[in-house]
Amino acid sequence: ARRARRPVTFVDCGADIGLVALKVAARAPLARVVAFEPNPVAYPVLVHNLARLGSAHVAHRAGVGDRAGQGVL
Repeated sequence: ARRARRPVTFVDCGADIGLVALKVAARAPLARVVAFEPNPVAYPVLVHNLARLGSAHVAHRAGVGDRAGQGVL
């Protein structure tokens, strides 16, 4: 991410509580983080952690896959 052309958008599919996004943001300037996490327990923690990075970052309570549907975690 440090070598990528600016601006950098980091997409985190299956973000859990956002630790990977926080680690990447600590080492490289990110214009935006877009994170996806379907787990209703982890999602509020993810939102809280992304808020520490600023307002340009967004979390979605959703999974990412190749078809619509539901899974069991």
